[in-house]
Amino acid sequence: CGPKILLSHDVIAQRAGRAYNKLIASACKRSESYCIKVNGAHVFSFSQKDCDMIRCLYGVNARLCLDYIDPYIVRAAPKVIKESYVFIGKWSRADNLDGVVWFYKAVAPYVKKPIIINIIGKNFPKERVNCNNPMVTTKILGFVTNPYQLIANSKAMLAPLFTGAGIKVKVVESLACGTPVIGTEIAFEGLPEKYSNMMLLAHDVESYLKAMEVNIPVEERRRIKEEFIADYTSETIPQFLNKILK
Repeated sequence: CGPKILLSHDVIAQRAGRAYNKLIASACKRSESYCIKVNGAHVFSFSQKDCDMIRCLYGVNARLCLDYIDPYIVRAAPKVIKESYVFIGKWSRADNLDGVVWFYKAVAPYVKKPIIINIIGKNFPKERVNCNNPMVTTKILGFVTNPYQLIANSKAMLAPLFTGAGIKVKVVESLACGTPVIGTEIAFEGLPEKYSNMMLLAHDVESYLKAMEVNIPVEERRRIKEEFIADYTSETIPQFLNKILK
């Protein structure tokens, strides 16, 4: 059989180890090993951290492949920063939904100035969030074909993630829009520290409220956007294919 391209979005052994018991985690590790070690495979992953983990766990040299940046994202840029924040995700995944529920229970009641929270993604279970704080206006937008200008004009994306593994695409897309992200250590796994001023680490009520007060000037956000996109399109699978197929 010919060569194969395998893309590890995240390392399942790590993800399962955080979310399940040792028996399930062990089974996941065995099945992941079987897939990654298939003959003729060229393995890629979205962060150097995950490439190193694949090499350590399975003895396979994975190549770094940075994520695809949609042209809509490239065209979106901060213009007028509004006092609004955004959640985006696939809401059938507990990784995403649990963070939103936590935020509304733990953080939203203590917001002291008017803000808007836009929730993007189809089938969001609105009955899971309830906030009696009149300072917080929630807009459940559902599926949005092109959400990126809305993200670019938001004060920050909210990413209170407590499980999961690997690069978080929503965080990559937010940074590529020039928008800061407020999140936990898990939200920022695998991303370069050089953008830490846009990755506002928060893990409890006090740190979330403090991070929501951070204001990064539009000009600085635009500059970081361009730099981030340039860095993040430097290594791609098509570039690798062009090399091996010549």
